[in-house]
Amino acid sequence: MGDPGSFFGIELGKRAIFAQKRGLEVTGHNVSNAGTEGYSRQRVELTTMYPYTDPALNRPATPGQLGTGVTIEQIARLRDRFLDLQYREELQTWGRWDVRSITFKRIEEFFNEPSDSSIRQAFDEFWEALQSLHVNPEDPAFRESVREKALTFTRLVRYISNQLSAYRADLNEEVAMKVSEINSYIDQIADLNRQIQMVKGVKDNPNDLLDKQDLLIEKLSKMIDVDVFEDPSGGVILVVNGVDVVRGGIRHHLVLIPNPANNGMYDVRWDFEPLSFSSNSDVAIGYASPIVGNTSYMVSVVQLANELPHMIGSPTASVVSEDITFYTLGWLDRNERGDICIRVDSGPAVSIHIDGEDSLRTIMNKINAAFYNERFSSYPTVHEHWLTASIARNDAGRFYLVLRSNHLGEDYKITILGDMASIAQRLGLWDGSSTNDIWAPQDAIFSVNGELYRSWTNRFRDAKRVSTGEYGTVVDGMLFELKGLGNTTFRPYFPAQNGELLGYLEARDGILVDYLKWLDELSYVLVKEFNAQHRAGYGLNQVKNGFNFFDEIYKVEGASKLLSLSSAIDRFPELIATAGDIDGENAGPGDGSIAYKLSSVRYRRVMRSGTVNLNQFLEAVIARLGVESQEASRMSSNQELLVKQIDNRRQEVMGVSLDEEMTELIKYQHAFSAAARFINAMDQVYERIVNNLGLVGR
Repeated sequence: MGDPGSFFGIELGKRAIFAQKRGLEVTGHNVSNAGTEGYSRQRVELTTMYPYTDPALNRPATPGQLGTGVTIEQIARLRDRFLDLQYREELQTWGRWDVRSITFKRIEEFFNEPSDSSIRQAFDEFWEALQSLHVNPEDPAFRESVREKALTFTRLVRYISNQLSAYRADLNEEVAMKVSEINSYIDQIADLNRQIQMVKGVKDNPNDLLDKQDLLIEKLSKMIDVDVFEDPSGGVILVVNGVDVVRGGIRHHLVLIPNPANNGMYDVRWDFEPLSFSSNSDVAIGYASPIVGNTSYMVSVVQLANELPHMIGSPTASVVSEDITFYTLGWLDRNERGDICIRVDSGPAVSIHIDGEDSLRTIMNKINAAFYNERFSSYPTVHEHWLTASIARNDAGRFYLVLRSNHLGEDYKITILGDMASIAQRLGLWDGSSTNDIWAPQDAIFSVNGELYRSWTNRFRDAKRVSTGEYGTVVDGMLFELKGLGNTTFRPYFPAQNGELLGYLEARDGILVDYLKWLDELSYVLVKEFNAQHRAGYGLNQVKNGFNFFDEIYKVEGASKLLSLSSAIDRFPELIATAGDIDGENAGPGDGSIAYKLSSVRYRRVMRSGTVNLNQFLEAVIARLGVESQEASRMSSNQELLVKQIDNRRQEVMGVSLDEEMTELIKYQHAFSAAARFINAMDQVYERIVNNLGLVGR
């Protein structure tokens, strides 16, 4: 192997000047992108050229290998992959808690606690007005106060309920927009994959393309939980909840499926997943909140519910007028007396005493009073066992008695008992052999994963477990709506296990549904309990009882949107029941016993299977809102701080420091100048050799 060449020095200088020039260019690129989001600073990695000479038998005799200059090994991005992984993981959790925090703040705005216009304030003022009416039952001003406070409370409950539902609809649109953003990022990342593969195919580093892709992945990570793996062919593989979303140029998208069981709100699926939770929507549909997870449920529907209150009463058994007494028709002797017993489902049998001088109206009054009067040795204490007596009129203009259960569904709830069956028969409540049923509602009967249930509605979260006879949630976080007989499989699937998308789904189908459900429960029980007691009493100088204070509500779901003062009470406050019953007659306008009982409904343990009263229930809901809101706000703030701390550590590695870049700039500038001086020096050497050597002796 011979000499490296006559112009070896020039080649050394050229390599040096080109390397320092590239260093200056990369430094300028860093300075230009100092404020660019997601940009990773770049460095020219220099290395020595392969030295002269190679080990060989014919290598020249030299004191050692001779350096041949510098070359650029690569232009590298400065990134810490471990910090990037941590950053993406914490972004996912922050995205979820940030949405939850915002949601609770909005709910707090709706409840407006504590303030003079809050639901708790309106609730307290309503009961205080009733207590004042108990002391002054004949004063129209106090009746008007009860009416106004009731209107204020019911309007506020409906307002909050409607605001929560409207916010659910807003969140549904946020879900749609978030899905659109996620799909857009997936497309961009997949497109960059193809470009990166092309650049890597020719052994170059696509640094700027990788920065763009990493930034998109970070933005995507805040929205949905994504795992990132390097693709051996170049680019990345994105995996979400076990699904390869991006691999090479192949990508999958999220799709939105309106769910009729969820008021048309969107279920979120991957484009290769089934379009419904239910395999047979003719049998049952439903929706689930994210707490359900990805678990399958087998549902078998045996019988659908007939969603009507149970009623008995025959228009063929009639009297001319509601005021005509039995004995005038020859049905009973003036002095004839007897009892009929009425039982609703498995409740206690209530005995009503009837004599010949009772009119149809008096009998109605006695029945209404008896079912809500603790003076009786046996009386129902829960609304499922109550009934309402009313007088109806047939096509011929004659009157008859109708009994209606206070509860939907169930099989044949009202039973007539007692020795005086003839009286019940004459009233149209007995056909001589069996209960005279006009309507015979029934429960839905179905099984979930082999466990048998009964439900008095076809749309439910809670149902009665047949094996235990107790009501409870069928599947936590899931609503079912039965459509027909047969079998179906429910397979809830949630593509998001973290991130903003999960936060929106949790808020829409979990958090807001819970607060709506609690408002519905409060409204439903309030109406049942309050109306029951109100029907037992009389307004000013009334001869009839049985009037509802609130409009009747038959289902728990949606009850808060239906809570309203009855139109009769709204127009005529004198109908507000204050007086009690004495043998089917009004106890008098000065009697405030029913008003007192109405004001006491607030403290009756009628919520949650008799464990808490209405007052405690509302306090618990408000307290829970405060605690959950604080937790969400604290978790969001802590997570945001953690994300920023990790990002600060990342920026120490990948961020552009102008001071450091100025140092690099000076270093490359001086090295470039030195290389140029070296070339000048070598030029002088070669000039001396070429032009001046060999002139001696001429």
